Amino acid sequence: MRQTVEQRLKKLYDQRAALETQIKKIEAEKTKELRQHQEKRERLAGKAIYALVKSGAWSEEQLLELVEPHLKRASERALFGLETDDKAATIQPQQTEASTMAKSKKTKPKAKTPAKPKSSKPKAEPVTQSELHDEFNL
Repeated sequence: MRQTVEQRLKKLYDQRAALETQIKKIEAEKTKELRQHQEKRERLAGKAIYALVKSGAWSEEQLLELVEPHLKRASERALFGLETDDKAATIQPQQTEASTMAKSKKTKPKAKTPAKPKSSKPKAEPVTQSELHDEFNL
């Protein structure tokens, strides 16, 4: 028995609705995977930069100069010891474990030296992609 035009149309509309549901589900999965991938890249980049600070290739101040413009929430700024109000934020380097240990080992205070111009800061050595892969076992 042959189907009527209305029956065939209903069947096709039902198939289209089922396909649209499947498409939405797969698109949601894709979006989730892309977000997870981006978050992982951000964590790895953060680890690489933090490794530069821990190794001494970058100073704490250089790290703060890099991240400060990207910290919008008060809770994020507090993690780095930055002011959290709307006034001009000043960089207050957070003491690292290494700097705290170094300060506790000092026996006599050093004489104050004149402040160096900003341009005299040591530049961080460029890091190659292979070094990052080796460092983080990628």
